[in-house]
Amino acid sequence: MGPTLCSLFCILAGEEPFTHQSFDGFKIDAKIALPTDGKVARVMILLGGSGAYDMDLDLTEASEDKKTKILWLKDLSEALAARGFAVIRYHKRPYQMSLLNQAIQREKRMPTSDEIDLGSRFIENPLQHFVDDAKSFAEYARKRYPEAKIHFLGASEGTHIALWAAHELGWISGVALVGFYALPLDSIMFEQTLHRDQMYFRHMDTDQDGSLTKRELHRGSKVGLALLQVFAAYDFDRDQQLSLEEYKAFFLRKFSDILPQIQAYRLQEAKYPSMLEVLKHATFQVAFFQGLWDNQTPTYNAYAMEVLDKYHWKKGFRFTYFPKLGHCLDPRKSPEDLFYTLIDPKALETLCKEADEFFK
Repeated sequence: MGPTLCSLFCILAGEEPFTHQSFDGFKIDAKIALPTDGKVARVMILLGGSGAYDMDLDLTEASEDKKTKILWLKDLSEALAARGFAVIRYHKRPYQMSLLNQAIQREKRMPTSDEIDLGSRFIENPLQHFVDDAKSFAEYARKRYPEAKIHFLGASEGTHIALWAAHELGWISGVALVGFYALPLDSIMFEQTLHRDQMYFRHMDTDQDGSLTKRELHRGSKVGLALLQVFAAYDFDRDQQLSLEEYKAFFLRKFSDILPQIQAYRLQEAKYPSMLEVLKHATFQVAFFQGLWDNQTPTYNAYAMEVLDKYHWKKGFRFTYFPKLGHCLDPRKSPEDLFYTLIDPKALETLCKEADEFFK
């Protein structure tokens, strides 16, 4: 069957849709953006963060108005292609599986035994599938462009996937990291749940007395209103205020809800080397791009790697920091702001320029 009108348009526009059969036979939809001159000397494979994301990494729901169209990987793909990279992005496996499930429902049929088997294996070990999918796309790129250098760019959870895949393959030329974290996922999630939310405590504590009254909570936006709903349960000393310890108890209770999933992920993660071990023994180039107002994967993670590389590993990693930008190099109102905005144009230009220069 020949290409559809849509695929012909995409190819003419410099972007080609394709379906890739991954390591286990599962079919994943993808796109490759091609350099304007058509010459492919470098390929960048994009890996998004946690969640069931599509190949564009649509963060619209995480914007303040839930309407601001944020297609993070798509914007990145276009900008990197303009710098001469061929750029591959693809649906993350859980998103592709959701599309498959929708198709099965539309067709009013039962899933095949192969489809059930693929789903069951994924549920048993999602992390291994994320890493092996990344490796499979890298192998596809290497076969399609045997003379080209292959790179990964990972964001958030994708930083771990990129580093593990590069470590296992052994022939990846470089890895770019946006929103890197050195710790295991359960540690960074604990920080996000407990430590990050102490910022809101300080913000709501307008009289700086170390406790939150109902009046202060009422002025504390969504966090304060949520605490008001359970005020009596967490006011352990019945003084009509929430101390910092009472406040932290609320968030630790929230964290406990996801402990079973975290425990399962911890077992999957334990099969891979730590980020420090991967970076210490890396045979590929690594570039870090970090927003200084990133409150999901805080800057100290990248800072620590810079010190280790400068004084111990001496690998020549590159570190670029962006003031007042958040987790996806997007402008934020303050370090406490959780809402996403469009990637900062100057940061996008800097990232692509440095990737172009560093990953020769």
